[in-house]
Amino acid sequence: MDQEKIFHNPFFSEELNKILNIMLKHEFSGKDKLIKQLNNLRIKKIEEDAGFKAFVFEVVDQNLLDYEGIPYPAIDMLVFNNLHYTTEFILHWGECVKELEIFNIAGEDYLELENFENIEFLD
Repeated sequence: MDQEKIFHNPFFSEELNKILNIMLKHEFSGKDKLIKQLNNLRIKKIEEDAGFKAFVFEVVDQNLLDYEGIPYPAIDMLVFNNLHYTTEFILHWGECVKELEIFNIAGEDYLELENFENIEFLD
């Protein structure tokens, strides 16, 4: 994906598109295919609890569905702030699970990504 391109699914909130753009900075095999799959999704529901948020997706067009060559989890990103706890963002793309899970054990406002200083991707 060209650095100038920005991922944007019109069915996703600005917040979710922002998070996915940060996650999609990571280079990995199957990335282009994953982007096509993300564009074929809508939000089915959002689950929230203290320190946890999950965007659960549903597929728009089943004929475009493809898992081959996309790792599972697709992207696992840790975000650190020197004053706060780590937040983990896990994008699951599999036959049974299609969701973005966000964990922060301190229950902080983990969606203010511009406040974070260090991002690490796990492969």
